[in-house]
Amino acid sequence: MDIIESLKEKLNGKGWRLTGQRETIYLVFQDLPKGSHLCAEEVCDYLRQRGQKISLSTIYRNLKLLVRMGLLRELEFAEKRKQYELKTGSTIHHHIVCVQCNQTVEFEDNFITQQSLKQMQETGMKLVDCQLIAYSICPEALKMGWPAPLPDNWMCSRCVMSKQVEQAQVDEKVKLRVVFKGERVALYVPEELNSSDSFREKAKSIKGWRYCRDDFGWYYPLDRAVEALNILHQGYDTEPELEDAIALIKQRYAEYVSKFGWQN
Repeated sequence: MDIIESLKEKLNGKGWRLTGQRETIYLVFQDLPKGSHLCAEEVCDYLRQRGQKISLSTIYRNLKLLVRMGLLRELEFAEKRKQYELKTGSTIHHHIVCVQCNQTVEFEDNFITQQSLKQMQETGMKLVDCQLIAYSICPEALKMGWPAPLPDNWMCSRCVMSKQVEQAQVDEKVKLRVVFKGERVALYVPEELNSSDSFREKAKSIKGWRYCRDDFGWYYPLDRAVEALNILHQGYDTEPELEDAIALIKQRYAEYVSKFGWQN
C-alpha cells in the first residue's frame, strides 16, 4: 500500500475524504525539500507551471482543510502571510524568523513541547499543535544599520541563496507526471498538451479513459496505463523516469491481480 492509499484509509476512518484536489495540493508539499514553506499563491504558481489549474480560492479552502486534517501546519511569519508546511511524524519544531528579510531557521526544543503538554493537562485541553516563532534580526541586517530603514526589497545573502534554490525547484517543469490512484493511474500533462485537440483525441482513444475536471488528470485502468504512457508521453520527460514508471505500473498491476484475482 503506497503513502496516499494508506493516508486515505486513515482519513476515511476519521470521517475525512482526500479528494482529488486535496491530494494534488498535498503532493506539492510532499515533493518539496524538507523545511520548505509555501503560501497559497506559491502553491497556485507551482501547480500552474506543471499544467494543473486549481483556482486560488480553492487552494485557500483546501489548505485550511488539510491543516484541520492534520496533514499540514499553518504558520504566520514576519511577512504576515500564512505559510504552510508538511506535518510529518511526531517531532514538533519551531522557527526563528528575521523580521527584516524573512529568513527562517527551524529548530527543535522538547522543553517547549513538554511545558505545553503540562498546561494542556492542567486545563483539560488537548494539544493540537505547538509553535514557537522567535522574531529576530539577522547579522547582515544589523551590519546594514538596522533599525535604520533598509530598502523594502533587501534580503541577506543567505536568504537570497535560499530563495534562488526554491525558485529553481519550482521553475523546473515536470512534463508528464505519473501518480497511482488505487486501481487507476493518473497522468498529468502540461497545459499546452492538454489544450491540444490532437492530444485529447489520442488520450480518448485508449480504452477505459477518464478525465478529471477537478485535478485535470487523465485516469487509466492499470492494464491500460502502460499503453497510455507510451502513446501520450511523446518524448517529454516523465516523473518518475519513463522506464521506472512503466516498471512500477506493471508491478502494481501484478500485485492487484495476485491480491484480488481480477483483471481490468
